[in-house]
Amino acid sequence: MSGGADRDRPAVEGQGVRDDHQAEMRLNAVISRVLVVGLLAAVALLVVGAVLSAVQPGKAVIHASTVTKIPGQIAAGEASGFLQLGLIVLLLTPFARVLALGAVFAGRRQWLFVGISAIVAALLIVGASLGMSLG
Repeated sequence: MSGGADRDRPAVEGQGVRDDHQAEMRLNAVISRVLVVGLLAAVALLVVGAVLSAVQPGKAVIHASTVTKIPGQIAAGEASGFLQLGLIVLLLTPFARVLALGAVFAGRRQWLFVGISAIVAALLIVGASLGMSLG
């Protein structure tokens, strides 16, 4: 008595809803982890920069004109390198979130949402590029 429609039904009533709920919980956990790690890394870098700035009061906090100068500033123990990297990490955290969402959607084969994530990522890149070129 097994028809084709029975094959598509879950073995246990409500199992499909439970699986969807668990998938949503995993998605929320991934996104939460991305945001927390980005925030903690940014805060740690900003705190180090603030502490260095406080213990070196005679040394001016100089802003790097390019991102390529930041590693040298960090290697030299300059507060401005840590402060700028902290801000960059803070600004990149939403971008990382969009990439993580895109990867999760690709794993689920939800191509519409992959496309939307790609558009949002592209808009973030364009916005950051415009901000850097105008600033």
